[in-house]
Amino acid sequence: MQAIVILATAMKHDAFDKVKSLPTGKLMSALLSGLTDRNSVVQKSFAFAMGHLVRTSRDSSTEKLLHKLSSWYMEKEEPVYRAGCALTVHAMGRYSPDVLKNHAKQVLPLAFLGMHEVPEEEKGEKENSTLWTEVWQENVPGTQGGIRLYLQELISITQKALQSQSWKMKAQGAAAMASIAKQTGSLVPPHLGMVLSALLQGLPGRTWTGKEELLKAIASVVSACSAELQKSVPGQPTVTDVVQALLKECRKENLKYKMVALRCAAEVLQVTKEDRFKELADIIFPLIKKNSLESMGAAFPKHDEEDEDMREKEIQMESLICAFDTLGKAWPRSPETQCCYRQEFCKLMCDRLKLSTWKVQLAVLQAMNAYFQGLMLFDEEHSDPVALTEILLETCSSITHSLENKSYTSIRTEALSVIQLLLTKLQEAQQWESLTRENRELLIHSLSTMASDSRPELQERALMLKKTLENLD
Repeated sequence: MQAIVILATAMKHDAFDKVKSLPTGKLMSALLSGLTDRNSVVQKSFAFAMGHLVRTSRDSSTEKLLHKLSSWYMEKEEPVYRAGCALTVHAMGRYSPDVLKNHAKQVLPLAFLGMHEVPEEEKGEKENSTLWTEVWQENVPGTQGGIRLYLQELISITQKALQSQSWKMKAQGAAAMASIAKQTGSLVPPHLGMVLSALLQGLPGRTWTGKEELLKAIASVVSACSAELQKSVPGQPTVTDVVQALLKECRKENLKYKMVALRCAAEVLQVTKEDRFKELADIIFPLIKKNSLESMGAAFPKHDEEDEDMREKEIQMESLICAFDTLGKAWPRSPETQCCYRQEFCKLMCDRLKLSTWKVQLAVLQAMNAYFQGLMLFDEEHSDPVALTEILLETCSSITHSLENKSYTSIRTEALSVIQLLLTKLQEAQQWESLTRENRELLIHSLSTMASDSRPELQERALMLKKTLENLD
């Protein structure tokens, strides 16, 4: 230990004459064993010495060292190996910066991956991430610039992480890949194909903690690059490839993961205008029906319920919110699909307005807004007065519960938005006959109850809509 400190001190003060005459390869081998010492003070001293030693080493020796460190980091799960790698590379950056720059293509992709290390309770993991972050930030022209500069190497190392047998390393690779996707913004070929292919390759197989980061990254890339994805480019996944992969993940049993997959699929479908409503309906409609009034219980759990039961109800509520949010975003402008699902979708929304907690009701109303916004029955070439009358009958009888909800302003506000949209659509299409007298009276009564609403702007909107309906007589 003392010899290591003397060696490092000699290097630090540029006393190279004797050091240069020593076989640095053997010195590196000797130091290497100390990098995994379980005594953190000893480990740091060895890393400190190695950080100086690389200044006098041959490039081939430094490359071997970096290869060894990379292998340790990627393949060893013990925290001591990861800490040794972080400490050594950080010491190289501090005491031999020119050497690190000369081997940037080896070092910086590893540093980027290390930045995304997910800390656990064990001491030191958060410190590792901080060390890697410093190495990265001090050697790249900004994060975006660094990613673009080393994109190919970053994709390569994150792909390797995603293929690891360690679930923790997989999660780290997913987080790093998600960061690449978010930071790069709008990608163009061939980089778009490289990133998207790497993300899709990580999806097959069982679910694991952190895998949802891949889904989010895919949605981010597609949202930013939807125009580029419409072009046919060799080696670049198509929109169909992406959607198929996401829908497969939507069918996984793990409910939390399924919800992330559904939201990401909905985002992709919304931006690409793809019609995959049938596949989503096959997954989501049974999920909504399963969460019946009995399974949901009361709007709020009883005080004597176990924590587990309360958490189960929360998850059920979250799944319903996710379900309606997904359906609203995925509702397509397709006459055939709408004809097949418009009635059932409407009924599911209306039933839930009467049964659910306020958070679910809010999600339903937002989905209802999207549903009517895209409903093609309002278009002259697709009009069907009978079908529209049935849908409005169902809607008006259920939305009155939301208009008269005295507890939640957000519910009343969203319900008013739906009614305003409906009346606008009916006016534009001149299809007032589909709104029966009974429906008009129901709406007028509910809007009248808002005359004393605590929010003046809601009072004003309700009064305006009420007058519009009264003037139809």
